[in-house]
Amino acid sequence: MSKKIFIQKLLFIILLFSFLKPIYAQQSRVDSVIYALEKSKISKGVDSTGFDAAISLIEKTTLNDSSIALIEKSGNQFTIGNDEYWSYRVKFGILNSLIATDKNKAIIYGKYNFEAAKKSKTPDASFISNGFLSQLRLPYRNSNRLSEGFQ
Repeated sequence: MSKKIFIQKLLFIILLFSFLKPIYAQQSRVDSVIYALEKSKISKGVDSTGFDAAISLIEKTTLNDSSIALIEKSGNQFTIGNDEYWSYRVKFGILNSLIATDKNKAIIYGKYNFEAAKKSKTPDASFISNGFLSQLRLPYRNSNRLSEGFQ
């Protein structure tokens, strides 16, 4: 009888850990992104190779609201005065991740950053806002909100 109870408890523990592992793996991926972003910030500016690797990692990660907030906070460290170019590159990577996973959230996020970039004082504001606008065609095209995208 005790052997049967032991096996049941062991199976329960295995099942419990199998459900917790994806949550931990997702958080460790976000931690890796934040670490890569911090590592790409060097004394002379930005290590573009390391930064591109971090953006690539962002685009391959499934993001939720809390992980987006953490990554954006880490990306804001690249703002130098009025120049937000590198910060918007992080946001553009987040948009690409959302396009692959959640079309409606991608539309909301992209529209918000498009408007924010238009109002920004950064030197490349029109280039950045046009990038968001052109990238928004993908979630509109692949969602049921296509007619909204033409407006």
